[in-house]
Amino acid sequence: MNLDDPRARKILLDAESKSTMDSLERFIFPKGRCLPDWKESVSGHLPAHFVFQGGGLLGIAHLGFFSVMEHVGVRAVGLAGTSAGAILALLVCSARGDQPQASVSKALVEILWRMPAASFIDGPYASRRLLKHYFGGGGPTLEMTAPFVGSIRRLLRSYGLNKGVEFEAWLDDIVRNEHGIGSIQKLNELLVSCGSSYGINASPGDMLRINATALPVSKSTPIPVGTKFTFPRDLELLAAKYQTGSPALMARASMAVPLFFDPLVCDLDSANWRKSVPGRFAHGMDREALRIIGQCSEVAFVDGGLLSNFPIDSFRTQHGATTGVTLATLSTIGVTLTSSVRTDDRRSRSGVPGFLTHLSSIVDGMRHSRDREAAQLATRLDSADLLSNVRIAPIDVGGHNWLNFQLNEDDKTDLFLRGMRGALEFLRSLPKETRHDR
Repeated sequence: MNLDDPRARKILLDAESKSTMDSLERFIFPKGRCLPDWKESVSGHLPAHFVFQGGGLLGIAHLGFFSVMEHVGVRAVGLAGTSAGAILALLVCSARGDQPQASVSKALVEILWRMPAASFIDGPYASRRLLKHYFGGGGPTLEMTAPFVGSIRRLLRSYGLNKGVEFEAWLDDIVRNEHGIGSIQKLNELLVSCGSSYGINASPGDMLRINATALPVSKSTPIPVGTKFTFPRDLELLAAKYQTGSPALMARASMAVPLFFDPLVCDLDSANWRKSVPGRFAHGMDREALRIIGQCSEVAFVDGGLLSNFPIDSFRTQHGATTGVTLATLSTIGVTLTSSVRTDDRRSRSGVPGFLTHLSSIVDGMRHSRDREAAQLATRLDSADLLSNVRIAPIDVGGHNWLNFQLNEDDKTDLFLRGMRGALEFLRSLPKETRHDR
């Protein structure tokens, strides 16, 4: 798949219509919010923030969406995401390097198409065999008894079927060897430089926000609590050695899907962690519990989507800047992954399928409630009665399985094109005029 494919070219041409471009510019540079001098300084490009929802392999659709937005002149300033969204956010940051207005989607499409996704199933033989049988469409058989038992034993021992090592090594190779970013420290320098190029005084943790769920680990006492880490901001809570480590670590922490991947265990910086504990856990915790949590030496990271799968409000906070432009000045485009199949009335409501559907609905309700509330607040009118500069763009990913690491060429192409079509629909949905244009 590439952007010269006739199906992709058709979508890109449709996105270039004058009415669409006029609406997009009004969204990026709304009256009453942007300073004229600043708008002139970024002439030729349309700067915006992107927030990408988590969704495993469905994240291929995110890149299709982003490719269309880059084609019509939009450039990412701040980037946020969880799991698959975090991976794309990190790749965009590393691919653009010290040229924040460069287009990177073509290069990322090439990287994605040679991604060895099947190798990310890197657990022992029993786990690999069971997962490949399942994703290949196989059902329960006598032949799968031994792999099933072996997989259960591994879950009880390691809490995951796969190590996640192959994924982290692949991403590290891309970021380090193809993009020349060998450490989080180097990435942070580039993030600050990107903000400065747009006249924005922002820290690395303002420009990039990768969510992960952290579970404090005590060697003596089980601790049934978790907290949200946002990288690279919360990197200071981890041991200093990770500053010089690969940026791939942040994405690995965010995409550690419970049961599918082992948790990523990292050492804590004891002083910084102990200092942060009261603010993170004070509500509902007694003094003894806080003391025990503060003595933890490690955290285990699991999928950031457990606490925030779509951090749409990432860039709503004001940050000072000498030009008067802040991160909150810029518009935010939040990209979600939806599925019409999940709301199909023909799905069974009885027996095992019905039970699993019910269980899935409960989990989804808990996972997404915070994000839905944030989205409602972020898209309301602001205090000046201006149209919110946050827009949510849904992509219908159909019936694709978010954990199917054995997607074939046709599946990947379909997801990518669905993302492109989602971008086109988003562009067409932008208001042709607002009351402030009249």
